[in-house]
Amino acid sequence: MSAAGIFVRPELGAALLLVPAAAVVALVLERRRTARLARAVGPRARWLARETSAGARRVRGALLLAAAALAIVAAMEPRWGVGPRRVEQRGVDLVVCLDVSRSMRARDLPPDRLTAATDGIRRLAARGRGDR
Repeated sequence: MSAAGIFVRPELGAALLLVPAAAVVALVLERRRTARLARAVGPRARWLARETSAGARRVRGALLLAAAALAIVAAMEPRWGVGPRRVEQRGVDLVVCLDVSRSMRARDLPPDRLTAATDGIRRLAARGRGDR
């Protein structure tokens, strides 16, 4: 099966190439940071600037890059299992709101507005087949 069959948006796959590029940039920046610190502080730079160990920084960077790669894959919208299928529509869901205030007792529609409205709703419900 091709990538176009697995992913809804396979065109975003090219963005995955940015992850190794970001790893290279991060590595270069880390080496520059270490060299600047060594020039500024001297041989005791590692002891004075122990915010985290180099190993912990590498793990944190690797996890960040893995998260970026997974976010790109998620944006590609992977799909597994059964493909698209037609679903037969069997009617519609209909909601009717009826005003039951005293103004509905007015006699401008025979016998009154409320009775005329409920009769209309009954006729509408009788026409619906398979509708809810």
